[in-house]
Amino acid sequence: MILVRLAIADLWHDRIMALCNVAAIIGIVAPLGILTGIKTGVVDALIHDLVTRPDILRVAISGDHGFTPGDIEEVADWQETGFVVPSSRSIARRLMVRREGGTVIRRAALVATGAGEPWLADSVVIARGEVAASSALARRLALVPGDRLEAVARRGETGETVLRLTLKVAALLPRGTLAGDGLLMTPALMDDIEAFYDGYAVTHLGMDEGRPLSGRTALAESMRLYASDLHSVAPLEARLETRFGIEATSDAAEVRATLDLERRLGLALDLIVAAATAGLFAALTASFWSMTRARRRALAVLAMIGMPPVRLACYPVWVALVTALFGLAGTAGLVLVGAVIATRLFGGDLPGDASFMPSPGDAARLSAGVLVVSAAAAFLAAREAARAQPGAVFREEA
Repeated sequence: MILVRLAIADLWHDRIMALCNVAAIIGIVAPLGILTGIKTGVVDALIHDLVTRPDILRVAISGDHGFTPGDIEEVADWQETGFVVPSSRSIARRLMVRREGGTVIRRAALVATGAGEPWLADSVVIARGEVAASSALARRLALVPGDRLEAVARRGETGETVLRLTLKVAALLPRGTLAGDGLLMTPALMDDIEAFYDGYAVTHLGMDEGRPLSGRTALAESMRLYASDLHSVAPLEARLETRFGIEATSDAAEVRATLDLERRLGLALDLIVAAATAGLFAALTASFWSMTRARRRALAVLAMIGMPPVRLACYPVWVALVTALFGLAGTAGLVLVGAVIATRLFGGDLPGDASFMPSPGDAARLSAGVLVVSAAAAFLAAREAARAQPGAVFREEA
């Protein structure tokens, strides 16, 4: 550890030069840290705004189609798919409902749901005979989880055939998800309601009038489909159109614009980092080399008492690393101040809880980069130290 103590003592002895090196590190690395934090804050805020929008991952299918259960299973197996359920015909996606014992009656739109429902927490699963009510419907009927709904569907020219259902409210949907008066329910129950509207007897729901269900072919008019992540929205839309020859729509353009912004900001920051790294390397190389040249006599004395050249070469490296650590400490303080100022300047204009501090990963990479550049900048100085021959040094000074 003699070299470490010597390096620290040397830095203290020539503290003006050491402070210049520390200032150079802070002056170059701190702005990079602040820029990285601003880039992270802006991009994270924009992406947070995207992912918190309920339907940003949705791929909507235009028109009416006839998807088989096999088609639904195929789409569910795609890597780009995060959630998919079959959707009944629009004519069958309605019920008249009221809270059990209540007097207010509303016409509710029906939406299919399943495991992994994007509008609900992962722990909430809607079972058969259960529903999740939209915030508007819950407000109008004064619903809370655990309440029961009396639901009615009618068919026939005069609505003489009536299907009555009792449904349990398992959950309430957050505001901004399902607009208007709506209910989430299982695809199986929606298919039964569609079968009733089509004139079939749905005996397991208490409806014995109509044609037998055995003669019915189950087809879905559409799918309720969501991508697995932001990067999968456009590929899922394209794959769906290619596979089934249909028209699909999504917010892929907006997602792509945000992801492109992230990529372009990253490239711009990489160019700035590369230029700054080259400048820092050049400045530290010259400084450490000149410091080592000024210490040739002390190094020659160490060589004369038996210190091998390899250990002598480590001296400027230790000087560089200690300098880098002081520089990083000062950089951290300046970046923290910059993050606070950036938050005050830009935080109110961005969605979400924007943070302008570099991420732990970015901070670790910046710190490691400074240590590596500092050690590499000491390479020429290390060669100079290793060649400190006592005889040659003392002859030059004679």
